[in-house]
Amino acid sequence: MVENAESCLLPATSSAALSAGESLRDLGQSAFFSVSKLVFFTYDEIHVREVKTVTDPVLNKIYHKCGALYTAAINALDKAKGFLKSGDFQKLPNLVSLALNQPALCDSSFTPPTVEPADFKNLNNEARDACSVILAISNRLVSGQKNL
Repeated sequence: MVENAESCLLPATSSAALSAGESLRDLGQSAFFSVSKLVFFTYDEIHVREVKTVTDPVLNKIYHKCGALYTAAINALDKAKGFLKSGDFQKLPNLVSLALNQPALCDSSFTPPTVEPADFKNLNNEARDACSVILAISNRLVSGQKNL
């Protein structure tokens, strides 16, 4: 499942991507859609792994914790999308920062001797990187920059 993660970001990178004349808010809406899709994909992957590790209580507990962290990320992104849509940009950075921190907290749940699988670490990094893009957009919206 992890190998399909990059397809979650295709809407923002396709030929329908925004041109320089379109607003930063439009880019934000497109980016939020793509990032939310990637974060939800990661959430689904966590639950698949949680089921597969039911006989390994340590790993199962870590995936369960990561599931809760990603639930918080999804909820924060959903709230942020509402504020973006309404034009209330001031609350965006805090909510997106909250979402951005969840993959890092999931990563830190893998403490020795338990090793985070490389493919899962990559997926976590992709989610964190994607959230950082919308954080940058959010910060520009708060500062009053309207265009790319």
